Amino acid sequence: MSTLGSSSSLKPLKIAASNEKFAYGKDGSTASYLALLNTLKSSNTKAVRKEAHALLNTAKKQNQPDLQIAAMELLMSIPSENKSKLMTYALKDANPALVASTLHMLPNKLDNKEYNTLIKLLNASSPATQTPIIFWLGNQKMEKAVSDISKFTRSDNSLLKATAIRSLAKIGNEDALIQLTGLLKSDNKETITLAKDALTTYDGDMSYVLASIFNDSSNEGKNAILQLIASRRMESQYNMVYNQLFIDNPTVKTEAAKTLQYVSTEENLKDLFLQLEKPGAEFVPELQNAINASLSNLSADEQIEIIAEQASKPGAKSHLYYPAMAYTGTPEAMNQLVEEYKTSTGDQKQAAFEALATWKSFDVIYPLLDIARNSANNTEKSEAIDAIINTVVKSSERQAVKYLFLREALEMANNDKQKNSIIVQLGNTKMYQALLLLEPYMNISALKENAALASMKLALDNPSFAGSKVTSILNKVSKTLDNPDAGYQREAIKKHLNENPTEDGYISLFNGKDLAGWKGLVGNPISRSKMSDKQLATAQAKVDKEAAKNWIAKNGELFFTGEGNNLCTEKQYGDFEMLVDWKLYPGDEPDGGVYLRGTPQVQIWDISRTHVGAEVGSGGLYNNQTHESDPLKVADLELGEWNTFYIKMIGDRVTVHLNGELVVDNVILENFWDRSQPIFPIEQIELQGIHPSNYTLFSQ
Repeated sequence: MSTLGSSSSLKPLKIAASNEKFAYGKDGSTASYLALLNTLKSSNTKAVRKEAHALLNTAKKQNQPDLQIAAMELLMSIPSENKSKLMTYALKDANPALVASTLHMLPNKLDNKEYNTLIKLLNASSPATQTPIIFWLGNQKMEKAVSDISKFTRSDNSLLKATAIRSLAKIGNEDALIQLTGLLKSDNKETITLAKDALTTYDGDMSYVLASIFNDSSNEGKNAILQLIASRRMESQYNMVYNQLFIDNPTVKTEAAKTLQYVSTEENLKDLFLQLEKPGAEFVPELQNAINASLSNLSADEQIEIIAEQASKPGAKSHLYYPAMAYTGTPEAMNQLVEEYKTSTGDQKQAAFEALATWKSFDVIYPLLDIARNSANNTEKSEAIDAIINTVVKSSERQAVKYLFLREALEMANNDKQKNSIIVQLGNTKMYQALLLLEPYMNISALKENAALASMKLALDNPSFAGSKVTSILNKVSKTLDNPDAGYQREAIKKHLNENPTEDGYISLFNGKDLAGWKGLVGNPISRSKMSDKQLATAQAKVDKEAAKNWIAKNGELFFTGEGNNLCTEKQYGDFEMLVDWKLYPGDEPDGGVYLRGTPQVQIWDISRTHVGAEVGSGGLYNNQTHESDPLKVADLELGEWNTFYIKMIGDRVTVHLNGELVVDNVILENFWDRSQPIFPIEQIELQGIHPSNYTLFSQ
């Protein structure tokens, strides 16, 4: 009946709705009655108008706001209905929901009569009614309402005041701007805060209006103006901000110093240098920030030229310019700061370190590591490790790289706070080796909880790690966990183990303490195949003795001493995935590699050896002639630092990731020993150790 009915259907539907007291009941009679009225409002306006007015009165008597709103919607949708009368009815009713809904139904533009009626009602209403009216005026961006709204910006009613101030900001014309900025002269903190927040949304230029009222404003108002100037970077107001540094008003002076960096340009550097060099200068960090901001539009070369010149002037306090040097991010600046750190003492040395610690790019990790490794001062070393952790955490480097430097920092960390911080970060690296690295820390009381949580995160977030080793680690995690959520965490571990393999997976080729599972190198796969068992055994015994001298296993690392030959797995492998961390030490001709199925090789380079083409980077299939031999990109870390390979060999094709970067993508590895044959289907893995005086370290 509500959709197909005619005027004759109104009576039975009205009776049904009336029986329900026009409530929205299960039978839907009230909703159906209203729907029919909406259907008929064009064809039988008179009847619908009469019914809607009756409904409005009934809803008022029965205190049914939802029915009032529905009736009001019907009446507002009838073109001939007097909107001013309806608006007056709603506003006098003072029900906030009805007021807001009725205002929402008004046309976007009111004629003068309707507007004057609304303002008259606004002034005569309670705050509960005034608030939605002012909100509506603001949403309509009604410019002529600015003066009427402004009366309420100092209301004792907090909600009404806030609405008035925000509505002025929405209107956003010049009159509204003048009213809003005038509020900054108030002594009322709440009013100032509301005005400042509203002005942050203002679209136009307000710099000169703010400047014109600055001196007449309270301290709170002045600070708000300075904050607005800072948020908009109003460089035109530099002089006003700078001049506040010389007033006898500590509150405003401090805020002005903070603002300086947002209004300074290269034209202001002379002023800033002068203030920074003053004996007993106030606001040194703020002035340094302003100098950095002033340099920001210049090239890095221009920046370092200006700063270097200023810092080298006779009598200059050069250490005050170290933050600016760091800001330039140039290699020249880094080298100078490193040198200053090495050769200086006291404040100058500390300033050089602090500048390095705030360096923006990741390459500062290397001088920070040098400081941590070489410092004999525990405080100095601890600060360097903190800086290393912070540099790693804030960087966007690949997780493999983060893992490598966190691993290094963990070895050097000299307190439990640092160790716990590093352990937590290792849990985010998605590296299998991090899981192995963390396991022993579950045996240390002060570290075991974070080690268990980090291990759990690594294992559960990376199902591809699943296998016997991970199962063992997760079982240890379950026993170690001791926190309010441990029960839930154990259930998550149990679920993971039920859904993933608990056998096989990665296995360790190296036990971390001796050469068990390894042997020396005899010839090559082809020459070995031609030996008798006796010949091979004799030769093997000889090279095993040499390998025991030339390859040293200690503290989880395999070290090649620079004498001897390759170290080989006793077992042979066909298709496999391999993880290996490696470090190449500086030397005469640093070089190394990993032989796959007895065949050279995944190359390890010192990329500075450009005379032999090493600038292409490590990870390539160096001995290939027909297929690609160079890596896709250079992904090496600095010589003397840990790197990590992921190597996959399926059939004769090899994929290599170096430090998380794809460097070899499914390339055929050629048979170096006989290029007429394909690669051997199964053979040993070898760690290269053939070049004299090359010191190489492998682990994990």
